[in-house]
Amino acid sequence: MTKITNAIALSIAIENLADVPTLNDAQGLNQISEEEKNAVIERLTAMFNSTVKRAETAKTRERKLTPKEIAAQNERKELADATFNRMVERPDFLYECKGLADIMEVSTPRMARILADLVEQGKVERIEGKKPNFKVKGE
Repeated sequence: MTKITNAIALSIAIENLADVPTLNDAQGLNQISEEEKNAVIERLTAMFNSTVKRAETAKTRERKLTPKEIAAQNERKELADATFNRMVERPDFLYECKGLADIMEVSTPRMARILADLVEQGKVERIEGKKPNFKVKGE
């Protein structure tokens, strides 16, 4: 069974209304004139177009960050800066992710992400081996 979205539901309603010769009001008592039926179809079509347009713009629109996401982003930047400053103290030393995580008192996966950010920024280089090591770039 396919997921019934608002757009699908509206398109089904529009198609069904167009095929029905007579239509009753919301209470099912009075027949609605052809003119009123066309107005209902027109209204549903406008709702359908609006729904489709909203869905399309939602795909391409950049979402505003929440205050929680902004705080996490700032915290990660501060940790990256602090880690880099710590690494600059001994530029010729090869750091392991776990060792840096212990020094900075964070989890190893979190430090791995910080080191990936620093490598991406070009501040630190990753030296491949059995266990990858990291050192300040250009030293």
